[in-house]
Amino acid sequence: MPSITDPEGSACTVTVSYMGSATLPAFVTYTGNTFTFNPVTGHAGNYRIDLSVADEVNTYSSFFNIQVTSATTNLPPSLSSALTKQTVIKGIPFAYTLPTASDPES
Repeated sequence: MPSITDPEGSACTVTVSYMGSATLPAFVTYTGNTFTFNPVTGHAGNYRIDLSVADEVNTYSSFFNIQVTSATTNLPPSLSSALTKQTVIKGIPFAYTLPTASDPES
């Protein structure tokens, strides 16, 4: 990101926002003059980040878009452990609890 300066040397205030809120998406941080992006599964989509720079008199506003894409497409669900062979004896009650299933894309 370019340096933010005022030609008259006035102090500048930088404001960043997402969808009208000062809260950025969970995978975006803004520190000093640097944006850091760390998207994970579930963050795929388009994001508009608004930027406003103001001195005592003027304000400059702009935005940029971030498109987060998935490195893979539709990963299969998985089980927390493998299914195991079970033996059932006729006349004796039997119960088998399935492992937890999860979807990596949430």
